[in-house]
Amino acid sequence: MPREHKRKLGARSYKNYTPETLEAALAEVKTKKLSLRKAAEKYQIHYNTRWLKLKGKHTRPHGKPRVFTDEEENAFTAHVIAMSSFGFPVTAWDLRLIVKSYLDRQGRTVRAFQANPPGKDWLTSFLRRHHELTQRIAQNISHARAATDEETVNNFFNNLEEELRDIPPSNIWNYDETNLVDDPGKPKIITKRGTKSPERIRNASKACTSIMDGPKAVIGDNLSSHLNVHVIQECQSNNIKFIALPPNSTHLLQALDIAYFRSMKENWRKTLSDWKSTSHGSRLSTVPKDEFPKLLKQLMKKLEARSPENLKSGFRKAGIYPLNRDVVLARLCTRSLEGNAAIKDALGDSFIQHLNKTRTESVSTRTIRRKKRLNVPPGRSITAADLQDPENDAHDPAVPSCSTDHRITRKNADSSSDEDSVEYQESGERPEEFSSDEVDQYQEQIRGSSFSEKDKSVGNFVLVKYEGKMYPGKIISTTNEGAIINAMTPFGKQWKWPLNRDEIFYRNEEIVMKIEAPRKQGRREIFDVPELT
Repeated sequence: MPREHKRKLGARSYKNYTPETLEAALAEVKTKKLSLRKAAEKYQIHYNTRWLKLKGKHTRPHGKPRVFTDEEENAFTAHVIAMSSFGFPVTAWDLRLIVKSYLDRQGRTVRAFQANPPGKDWLTSFLRRHHELTQRIAQNISHARAATDEETVNNFFNNLEEELRDIPPSNIWNYDETNLVDDPGKPKIITKRGTKSPERIRNASKACTSIMDGPKAVIGDNLSSHLNVHVIQECQSNNIKFIALPPNSTHLLQALDIAYFRSMKENWRKTLSDWKSTSHGSRLSTVPKDEFPKLLKQLMKKLEARSPENLKSGFRKAGIYPLNRDVVLARLCTRSLEGNAAIKDALGDSFIQHLNKTRTESVSTRTIRRKKRLNVPPGRSITAADLQDPENDAHDPAVPSCSTDHRITRKNADSSSDEDSVEYQESGERPEEFSSDEVDQYQEQIRGSSFSEKDKSVGNFVLVKYEGKMYPGKIISTTNEGAIINAMTPFGKQWKWPLNRDEIFYRNEEIVMKIEAPRKQGRREIFDVPELT
């Protein structure tokens, strides 16, 4: 069957009018304002067509009958919408396989379908008939973000209502961190048909410059690295509140993420592309630090026209102003099917319960170490006492923040602050896992005593424990509370040094023992660690 039917020259003409035009013509005939012939001339609809419609004949659509009834197609539509709402969207191929499975269970064979899965033409027609469905590119979200539920959102807004009471909207600010990359992107170009990899001569790199939007912001994520005691004390003395968002919820509650950063980065790519087209910028692969402020000023000028509208839209969609938690709750999967009785009836309670169970299991079985966060209820203002709380004091102030998992080796420049760490390993094998008690027993068996201060010297090799796993590493510097250690990464049953030095702070109790220097194997930068074999 052809994708787009092309009429032959001189062939019989078919419907060339809209339903509204036909209804208007029939109304004038029924009220005797026009005769059939006069109406045919006025509306350019054939006389016989009008007569048949008046008599109620030929009411079915022209062409080949559909394979499925309206009830069956509505059921397909309801299931597709429900699965997408719960975070398990189906692709075009998935839908075709679902339909094939349905036909197989019914014992039906459709001759127009090869081996019973419907073709691309059926899918295209199906989507045209059901305007509530469309094909979009899916946005991946982590399991941690998917775990944000109604209780988390409600607790945040309960506290936020108290904090924002009697505060005018002009005094409500939002802050967030993002970065602007040195790559202007890949625009569409016009070139010879058949060209496989068209190229454009333009220096670029993966470097980026971080910026903090708005120096007077008060609502944002609760990363401890964004705040310090002095700043909070100054804010308290001037009656300024810092309000923390719930972890892993910036896609729902961070106004800048929702409505501002995307437009900003699109305009940044244009600004950067213009700069790289100049004689000076074309010779550089990265933006020099002395050039960045000029480009940033140009960027902000481009954003001036629509910034107020975008920012208001972000605050509105985040439910911050006007204060409205229902706007956020409506975007959660648990609320996505409310008010749609037709879909619920087509699905049945058992299928919805199955989706709820699957989603709950999917988001509750992942435990990923994130950056250090403050132990402050979301929606409450942060005080200096919160920063001085022992639970929020992870390490010596002179030591860099112990916020990065030592298996995190790259960052996504476009992701938000609570999702910018990407965890991966270079091989399918992971370090041997131990319980906390087993690590302590292992430590006692090998050394017979706790880790001594004399072993904590710069240049010594040690084992460190992290989330039930042990890693070898080298001490870079020390403090009374612990040491900064460059940890190795697993490579099968052996180890290697990461391309980017992985130096983070470990407390004394996380350092298991001193070990011998790892033994290099052959010419490759692969090492054996006897203590872990």
